[in-house]
Amino acid sequence: MKCPHCHKDIRPTDHFCPHCGYDLRRNPPRSTSILGRMMKGYLVIMLLTIALPMAIVFYSQFFTGKSITSNFQQSKLYELGELKKSEGEEVYHFDSSSAFKKKFSNAETFIKPAQSYKKSLEKQYGKTFTATYDYSVYSNNDLYTTITCKTSLNDDTTLVIKRTYNRSKTDSIKTIITKDNCKTFKDLLQEDNKELITSVIDQPTYNKLMKAFHNKQEEFETNKKFLGHYGLGAYINDSKVSLVVYPGNKYQSQFKAQTEGNHSLAR
Repeated sequence: MKCPHCHKDIRPTDHFCPHCGYDLRRNPPRSTSILGRMMKGYLVIMLLTIALPMAIVFYSQFFTGKSITSNFQQSKLYELGELKKSEGEEVYHFDSSSAFKKKFSNAETFIKPAQSYKKSLEKQYGKTFTATYDYSVYSNNDLYTTITCKTSLNDDTTLVIKRTYNRSKTDSIKTIITKDNCKTFKDLLQEDNKELITSVIDQPTYNKLMKAFHNKQEEFETNKKFLGHYGLGAYINDSKVSLVVYPGNKYQSQFKAQTEGNHSLAR
């Protein structure tokens, strides 16, 4: 406790301040205990966490006539209309079908073709694919949809098919066949996947790619211990088709081909 006159420490039993002689009976000093300060702090916290929010809700409901929670509970749904001829810019991006549906009332119209494409791949390859869906909405009502489907062909080989299309002209399919645990240059050729590869590119293109990759054999044998992040490989047809070896568990051979789709999924 402190004297209210000279502010020096005094005992609770003192009637007069031993320092300045002030009569403590006329004006008893206030307690400055830790408990007292804590109680004041709790009162301030209660005011901020309980009383203040209640006051805001009261004002919102009785002075504006609106509930403060209504803005959070209501989510306006838009409808993706007809494609406009003008150029557009991206206004919304969704990394899942569920997020797309929360914003657009007719999203299901565009989601169903994407999901049916995954099913068609499973039927074509006889494998179960995992899939991710990505949607970008533009100001001219264009919609870019990207479907990425992935499956394992065997313990060492994976197949990824990534298709991107919009509502007008774009329809691009990127096929990636990755083979791990390659020990020799012959393994890198992916001859065991020839049938699959030639279902993506025609035979003349396949022959051209194999010839270009064979020309890299001497360079591979010389530098295989020092392969960098970009790997070593053959690129043809303006780099739309490639076969590249990367460092990894043993070595990794990756075939890539970008082809055009038939725009059958656009709506």
